[in-house]
Amino acid sequence: RLSAGKAMSGGRLRCSNCRYSFRLHTGRWLGRHRVPARVWLAAVKCFELGLGHLELAQVAGLSPATADEMIYTIQLSLAAQDPVWRCAAAAALDGGPAPRAFAVKPAGRGVRVEILAGEEPGVRIPVPPGGALPPELRGFLASAKRWMSLSPARFALKLKELEIRSRATEPLFELVLDSLVRYTQTELRAPTPRRSERTAEDLVAA
Repeated sequence: RLSAGKAMSGGRLRCSNCRYSFRLHTGRWLGRHRVPARVWLAAVKCFELGLGHLELAQVAGLSPATADEMIYTIQLSLAAQDPVWRCAAAAALDGGPAPRAFAVKPAGRGVRVEILAGEEPGVRIPVPPGGALPPELRGFLASAKRWMSLSPARFALKLKELEIRSRATEPLFELVLDSLVRYTQTELRAPTPRRSERTAEDLVAA
């Protein structure tokens, strides 16, 4: 357990008990990138507005690669808050097999994306009697199709992001900040997803 200790140079702290030196954001999602707080705030704002890494790079004076990694970290931190989706975040970090089969269902005014274990790759959306999808599912499907060229890990995280955007009941800016200050290893202790029933046709190939 870390306790209050001595401040060191370079913004580091030292635990008075074990003498371990660390930074304020060590072990948190924020700590994956050593950038000023103002840059993180710019990244969160760009994410809230639905802007991509190229826009963030221009706004914050970053390289496109760094901006892309910061957006990726935001997606990871958001997915890690859902116990079932932590396996997808862990796989993305460790290079393990990413989930490739999903079921999308209406949930209030938005949608819920479930990981399907042991299923053929694809995004399955239930088709109601008559074949007319509700608006929230049509919108989700249109958005998902735009990102099909991503790697399996990035595509999975993008689906989770789209779900969160559709269901957010609080400002996305605050939601993202709250996820970024959490500890990565604590968040990634997760159960594996359970097998879901296959009740809908494949509409999008992952």
